[in-house]
Amino acid sequence: IADPVLLSNDNGTNTPDMKWVKTKSVKEIVENDITTNVTTTVYRTVAVIKRAEGVGYVNYYIDDFDNHTGSYCYSSNNGNDFEWLNAYVGKIVELYVSPINAKSAASGCNYRFVPISIIDPDYKLDPKTIPSIVYDCFVSGSIAGSYDSVGSIEVPTTVDAELLGVKATVSYASSDESVIAISNGVLSIKKSGSAKVSITVTIDGSSTKYEKDVTVAIKDEVASITVKEAIDTADDVEIIVKGIVASGISNQVGFYLIDETGAIAVKCSADELAKVKIGELVVVKGTKTHFKKADGYAGQSCILDSTIENNLHGNHEYSTNAFLGNMTVEDMVARDVAIDYSTEIHVVTATLKKSDKAWTVISDDGSAYITLYAGSVDQYSWLGAYDGQKVTMDFALCNWNAKKPYKACVLAVYTDSGKIVNPGKLG
Repeated sequence: IADPVLLSNDNGTNTPDMKWVKTKSVKEIVENDITTNVTTTVYRTVAVIKRAEGVGYVNYYIDDFDNHTGSYCYSSNNGNDFEWLNAYVGKIVELYVSPINAKSAASGCNYRFVPISIIDPDYKLDPKTIPSIVYDCFVSGSIAGSYDSVGSIEVPTTVDAELLGVKATVSYASSDESVIAISNGVLSIKKSGSAKVSITVTIDGSSTKYEKDVTVAIKDEVASITVKEAIDTADDVEIIVKGIVASGISNQVGFYLIDETGAIAVKCSADELAKVKIGELVVVKGTKTHFKKADGYAGQSCILDSTIENNLHGNHEYSTNAFLGNMTVEDMVARDVAIDYSTEIHVVTATLKKSDKAWTVISDDGSAYITLYAGSVDQYSWLGAYDGQKVTMDFALCNWNAKKPYKACVLAVYTDSGKIVNPGKLG
């Protein structure tokens, strides 16, 4: 309603009739088809309220019980208009919410939320609903409805749902183990066919069973080249490459593809990215190019407009055979942007430092630094525990924006507890 004029005001003495409001989970709301206008719809839902501070703004999120599936609240005042939500941050609440003003970005198109009112600030879950919440939020998505290649996929056998106050065990059975077999937390896809997968969620000795129909239609094997051959291919040539989804790329929809011969960035749509996970062996088709190549700038070597031709699944460690040795920060800063260094992966040991605007990697004497490429400092929040620390990293130079000097992307950090991989938009 444009240009409204206030004709009367009851000053809050009447309560609106909300009987018409639909009840849906947050997951169901965000799965609304974006081509359907739901901006005049109000939903009754149960959600977790989250708050994240940025530089000069605050984002508030309305998420499902997995603390991930959901959307952020649309603000016209850098989040200050939702300060009333601070009392509910980290809590499970029942509320009225409306999707509004869908936003299109490289990562996809999603409705944003406007919270209308809190119905119950101390919502207590019905214990009978908890198994289905565990299944819907933490288990169901690990098994797809269809597969097109043989391979192995890890599935959860335990769920520690701290927010729900439960720990669950999960077991599986297949109606046809010649098509799909599941053992010790690994789902094995064997041949074309169909099977009914039984999934049992057990909490405090009480079990609830769910079933999922799965079809397998194995694609013919596609001929592919190595990553090094892809790097050496001339620009604007369509190629098919096989490799491991090694890590995400901060501020890009895509991932680094690595095999025994090298590493290259892959750009794709959000729909294609949703088809893969870190550690999977995939066959990618796309156009080899140097993104943003210009006078004096070599550009970013990558495979553009990529599609996933085959996902062979698995949980593979990427090869470091083609990685170069430890490089100093001073050497990286001195790299000439007119020369393409964007397919080199180095092992770097240096100090990470976070500021209000960016993450940087600093030389031992503090005289040189290189900035991590990102749209916001929050995109490297997974590095939060290592701010100010000297760490060893798998490290790529990048130049997505034709600027000087090179910036960098951290693929992974090595810690005492193991390797932590950059999730990018895969997380």
